Amino acid sequence: MDAIAQLDRIDWNFPGTGTSETSVHRLARFPGNFMPDIPAYLCEILTSANQVVLDPFCGSGTTGIEAAKLGRRVLLSDSNRVAIELSLAKCALLSEPNLVEQLQSLSENIDPLFNATPVEIGLQSEELLKWYHPETLAKLRLLWSHISQTPDKCRAVGRMLFYEVLFDCSAPLLQTTASGKKRRHHWGWVADNVVPRVCGVYDVYHNFRQRIQHTISIIKFNNFGVSPIDVEVVRATADRLPFQNEVADAIITSPPYVSMIDYTLANRLVYYWNNWSYKEELASEIGARRFRNRTTALIDYLSQMESCFREMHRLLKPGGYCALVIGASRKHDDAVGLAINQLKNHFSVIWGPKKRESSRRRVADRLGRASGESIIILQK
Repeated sequence: MDAIAQLDRIDWNFPGTGTSETSVHRLARFPGNFMPDIPAYLCEILTSANQVVLDPFCGSGTTGIEAAKLGRRVLLSDSNRVAIELSLAKCALLSEPNLVEQLQSLSENIDPLFNATPVEIGLQSEELLKWYHPETLAKLRLLWSHISQTPDKCRAVGRMLFYEVLFDCSAPLLQTTASGKKRRHHWGWVADNVVPRVCGVYDVYHNFRQRIQHTISIIKFNNFGVSPIDVEVVRATADRLPFQNEVADAIITSPPYVSMIDYTLANRLVYYWNNWSYKEELASEIGARRFRNRTTALIDYLSQMESCFREMHRLLKPGGYCALVIGASRKHDDAVGLAINQLKNHFSVIWGPKKRESSRRRVADRLGRASGESIIILQK
């Protein structure tokens, strides 16, 4: 069966499916991730074993992990430091043969912390104190010091799990919505810097231990760590990637949607924790939600994407495929068509655009309108 026929046979809405509890993608939050079924099927149909798959907007590495599991060589890039950390951690899960033993040792080494009295470690960030109770913050710092003493790949995974605990412990206590319901903790609150009115005292160590055990179960279930993978992860903007010309057999990616997500600000707690400045990331972010009210938001987005499309053309081999999941906010529903017209200046469309129900609800819409999302396959 040829590629077009295979693409046509798939219901790209994947009704009734979701990310399995045994999936590596369940271990870390990152705003805007697309469901792993999409890159998995695209990789399987459009590429062969040992071919190179590139994702220049890799996020937390969804495309890269699915491609690596299929035996493809992978190039991943993103401008966001948190995205790079999460991608490297997921790669470590797939490739490190001794990771289960190392994670189990880390879990056992934090046993004494359960009965210890947390002591403040170092100077406290004023920003962190807005989000965390001092006792919770002290526990987090003590846990972080233990994670920092583990081997490299275990440390990468430990940091990824720690960031999940960091997010959980920033949830407010006793806060409700306008309708009186309990307020759900969401990346949007963090992105908009809506600090909790009441910071809670959380069971940091129990949360982290549960996440370690879940991670170990995923490694064992998937038999990770048995076969090596070939993945390169770099931090760079998508318009200036440090790869040679015509390096990729396929590009499989989902670029940012205009006015949908503040990727950097949604991860502000990780930036605060690591004492990272996020000015550089903010300056390079494409289609950021914080610019949604600018009159030039769509024009600026298309200008930035045009530079990225030219770079994709440079990196793709002749005859190679470029598969994109592309969408837009409700305010800019014409953005998809305009971006596709730009793509046509660089590639030939061979399939699509195929509309699908968006699996990435960015922000609530009181009118209940769905954002637009399409899959398109092009060829150089």
